[in-house]
Amino acid sequence: MIQSDMEICSALDFEGGRALISGIAGTGKTEILRQRSLIMREKCGFEPVNSLNLSIGRVDEGASGDFLSFVDFCHRFLSDHALLSPSVSRLNECDKLEIISRLSRLEYRPEEIRAITDCACMIREKELGLPEGLQVHRHANLRYRGLASSYIDHKKDKGLVDDDDLLMETCVALLRAGDGDRAYPTYDRIYVDDVQDASALHLAIIEKLATAEGVTVLFAGDEGQRLSSDADKRPLVEVLGVDKVFELTHNRRSSPSLAQMLSAYRGGSQEGSSVMSEGGAELPILAATPSEEVQESIVAVFVRQSLVISDHRVAVLARTDGEVRRLAQVMERHHLLSDRLTLSTVREAGRQDYDHVVVYNVADGVYPYGPTSAEMDARELYVAMSRAKQGLVLTYTGELSPFVSMLDPRLFYSMGQAQMNKLLRMEAMFVKFGSK
Repeated sequence: MIQSDMEICSALDFEGGRALISGIAGTGKTEILRQRSLIMREKCGFEPVNSLNLSIGRVDEGASGDFLSFVDFCHRFLSDHALLSPSVSRLNECDKLEIISRLSRLEYRPEEIRAITDCACMIREKELGLPEGLQVHRHANLRYRGLASSYIDHKKDKGLVDDDDLLMETCVALLRAGDGDRAYPTYDRIYVDDVQDASALHLAIIEKLATAEGVTVLFAGDEGQRLSSDADKRPLVEVLGVDKVFELTHNRRSSPSLAQMLSAYRGGSQEGSSVMSEGGAELPILAATPSEEVQESIVAVFVRQSLVISDHRVAVLARTDGEVRRLAQVMERHHLLSDRLTLSTVREAGRQDYDHVVVYNVADGVYPYGPTSAEMDARELYVAMSRAKQGLVLTYTGELSPFVSMLDPRLFYSMGQAQMNKLLRMEAMFVKFGSK
């Protein structure tokens, strides 16, 4: 996927609150979702406990086995690992026949469903090798899919409940994560992968899992897809009753070369694949400047070029407030202040996207890269780079940040000194005559 994991992390904002990552996935995608969860954990540096619940939905037919074998597996697994507790006490050898009998009569109790669900979650965590704290909660189509569908059909035949209503409540029960008196957990940030598979039922589940206020829901899908309420086409914000809804696409960047560069950091590029720009799209520009003064002037050059397109929005992102103030003075001196120009720190830029982004001072020691707390600085730089939809320019003085230098140099266009001098002479003329 071209979709940026860092971008998702930034939008979900793991600092405080709880986040749910929900995937409608076949068995082939389980590994992708697992890798995504690990990447997000590693690159964002958030604490694992109660920070991320990875929800894996639909499984391929024939891959799950029947429910009775699953019950037996649950019992054997729990016994072997001494994990039996009061909530799963009915899964002992003596009561297994009673469970089978109840199943045949469609009299399975909700607390027993939840108990077996808890077992399933523990088992799947072991199978997937997830780190401690990353929990697997699956939707209705679990290994006991036959039970859920039979139970729903049984209730529906008796006219007790609507199919979708019961399925939704069943799904919510399955997502229950030990939140005390609450019937289901709530989340402040929800990310839904593969929007094309999200049904009205899925939306209803999300609505149940969202807190009352301040919820952000992100949907991701293929290019051009947009999710709306099937019933009445109301806006998703209104349908879900949440604060904000973001629609992301896997190929959302207008510049293929920019998307390729961002993907390369995540290990998404294949060996031997072309790193040339597709469709004539410009490569991200890397400008090494001999001094801070030259770097500021080069920033002004690219801002001027970007503002030429009347409807394009431009951002210059720096690391500190002091750098932002200095850049504001530079823009004023170069007659470039505009309502289409944003000067901001990376943190303040938040979730906004811009047509063109200049990331200021990506030098070594400014955005360090490593396994320590410096990863947060690396995350800031990555988020800054991912704000650009079309054009991206990185400027620096001195040594380039390892975070950038680790990428394939062919993914960038490194500006030569001669070209830089030519642009600086032209910019000096603009400043002298006060032109925009």
